[in-house]
Amino acid sequence: MKDVSVVHAKPACFFVSLRPNASRSGILSFDKDECLFTVAVKSRPEKGRANAELVRMLSKHLGRKVEIISGFTSRRKKVRVTD
Repeated sequence: MKDVSVVHAKPACFFVSLRPNASRSGILSFDKDECLFTVAVKSRPEKGRANAELVRMLSKHLGRKVEIISGFTSRRKKVRVTD
């Protein structure tokens, strides 16, 4: 019998439409057809501050490490969730 105690899964990826410089930070909506979250952050899009707030917020919300893998200077970002 095979040992199934260790399962290697690919990290989950999804897209985020970021709205920087908002009055409140939070997840606004989710489009399941495009796997797209719309997220607002208070930070301005200067020197990576909005991206950093996005990563902190999603990491706290999901309880896992989150990283942006594309779209660093765009409002549409691809995000990966890892262990």
